[in-house]
Amino acid sequence: MGGRKKARNQSVAPIFRQKPEQQRAPSLELPQTDSESEMSSQAHSERSEAPLTRRDMRGFLADFKKSVAEELDKRLCPILEGMADLSARAQATEAKMVDTDERIQAHGTEIQYLRDQLRSLEETNEDLNNRTRRNNIRVRGIPETISTDLLPDTLTEVFQNLLPEATAADLLMDRAHRTLRAPSANAATPRDIVVRLHFYHIKERIMRAARDAPIELEGVPVQLFQDLAPTTLKRRRELRPLTQHLSHHGLRYAWGHPFKMIIRKDGRFHSLTRPDEIPALLTQLGLPQLPETPHSNTDLPPRQAPCNNLPARNGERQHRHTALQSTDTAQQ
Repeated sequence: MGGRKKARNQSVAPIFRQKPEQQRAPSLELPQTDSESEMSSQAHSERSEAPLTRRDMRGFLADFKKSVAEELDKRLCPILEGMADLSARAQATEAKMVDTDERIQAHGTEIQYLRDQLRSLEETNEDLNNRTRRNNIRVRGIPETISTDLLPDTLTEVFQNLLPEATAADLLMDRAHRTLRAPSANAATPRDIVVRLHFYHIKERIMRAARDAPIELEGVPVQLFQDLAPTTLKRRRELRPLTQHLSHHGLRYAWGHPFKMIIRKDGRFHSLTRPDEIPALLTQLGLPQLPETPHSNTDLPPRQAPCNNLPARNGERQHRHTALQSTDTAQQ
């Protein structure tokens, strides 16, 4: 019994060990029935549900990468084009900014140069204005009761009291008139008189004599000042805190032309032209600083460098006034 079963298994085994192609070969020659078609479809479905191989996975992954790359290219292309346009605009803007910065620097240099020239012209004009007034004397205190026709005789009397040796020819006057009254001035205060003497040296002798001798007319004190340009008077007023500071420490000063203040200490001369130079000047003099340094009211900034493009005035020399501190303070 056992031997017969073994022989039957050995006869059937070769049939099952055949390859699938060999098993299906005879069936290709016969027409398929409906039942066989259903079985074939079921077998194909079973084969499609079989596990994926590495080759299949590689294929799927390659297809996925390709589709993602195409989608990214499709989506990112407009963005990249926009970024390229923005980059070009940024480069153009940067180039324009560099050019604008260079132009601003060039304009700043030119503006500073023009400011220097303007300030130099203003100082030159102020100096010329003062030089046209070199022979003038401003007389303060003569009553308004003295008419304009009597002014030359009255002034001659005042000047002869200061210079008894001067003759009428020496005291020759080109003109004499009263100035306009300031809107804020007291109506009871007599207006100043500006007189131009024909001889400059006589005018200087009168001014020196007036510093040492008091002057009175009909019991009224009379004061003599150098006639100066309004801009010069304004600049002197700006330096009034400094003049008071110097007076408090016993230092004398004088005014020079073109405009400057000259201080002498220990045999050395120190000069100042602008209020912003006060701290350096006080340091040189060894004096304490002012509580509040006055600032110039001019709209132009301090000059950074002198302007040397103006023609030099031949034969021009700097004229220094040696006015005493008391007289200068009273004039201001």
